[in-house]
Amino acid sequence: MKQMIILPTSQNDLGIGRKFFRELKNGKFFSQKVLEQTYKTIAKWQIQELGDRRGLTYDRKDNKARLKLFYYQKALHGIVSYADLRSITLFDGGRGTISIQSKTYNLLDILKNDYGREFVKGNHKQFHMLFQLAKYLGFDPLTFTPLDDKDMATSKYRLHHFLAEMMRKMSSNVGDIVLTSEDLHGTYEKFKDSRAGEAYIRGLMKTIQDLIYMNSGQKIEPADVLDTLIKNIGYEKGSEVYQSWTSNPTKLKDFLQNLGTFNDRRTYALSSDPNKYCNFLKNEYKETWKNRNKNAIQYYYFIRKNWASKAAILFSYDADIDVMSSIYRFTGLSNWI
Repeated sequence: MKQMIILPTSQNDLGIGRKFFRELKNGKFFSQKVLEQTYKTIAKWQIQELGDRRGLTYDRKDNKARLKLFYYQKALHGIVSYADLRSITLFDGGRGTISIQSKTYNLLDILKNDYGREFVKGNHKQFHMLFQLAKYLGFDPLTFTPLDDKDMATSKYRLHHFLAEMMRKMSSNVGDIVLTSEDLHGTYEKFKDSRAGEAYIRGLMKTIQDLIYMNSGQKIEPADVLDTLIKNIGYEKGSEVYQSWTSNPTKLKDFLQNLGTFNDRRTYALSSDPNKYCNFLKNEYKETWKNRNKNAIQYYYFIRKNWASKAAILFSYDADIDVMSSIYRFTGLSNWI
């Protein structure tokens, strides 16, 4: 039998009654007390039904559970947005806590998803940014152009979640995120909420990876790029993308210059030096490495300390772990996995 929430019970749980609805109808706003009580109750429902996301106690592959989580989060975000709109400070500036099943939670921390929960000051995102730079040798898959060091160093970059699902921004898996520039992010957004768009972006990302490791020791030629595009996104789309990169003398000149840069950078990935990705970032993205490395290392330490719970969230393939280990080998903590 389908479970139903009875309205009077919900009103009691939320700390509101019929009088409140009459006053609301007459133009009365939600008070801080009502907002906090409502938030607290919904947060309890979320944790009791789906568990503690920090410990991955809900099944991430259960679409019904993920959908429930989405709507719980939407409700909680709505309350916080309303409070911000009316300049209401909730839970003593975020310091309030809630106890559920013998565990204590920071109330506003419940809002943060898997991507943004830890190190909200940027450590998490900067770790992802450096990882994506290293894995794709700094190339944007959509345009086959090298990302600018200064842009990456000055936060003119975006980590785009490209999965075609409502909860796409809840993923921290490195395979669900693509690094792009601030200028190109709007173009990536055009492909969101579409399975075909997701497959297209994933195919372009795989094209970069395939080209990096193709014909080891030999330079990648323009024909290799076209063939690899066709292999990963189909003849029609592959040919179309290649044409968009090379369709006139100016574009062709830029493409060949970018291909030269790509071939030069491949030597890092193909090297047997265990520090190859660290060397790549230090040499090709000097300013970014200088500005972002300190924060990213803090998240690396966090992963190391919580490997059992973080590995499944961040990585799907051993090759990705190898990239991460190479970036941070200089810390002396590369053999802990």
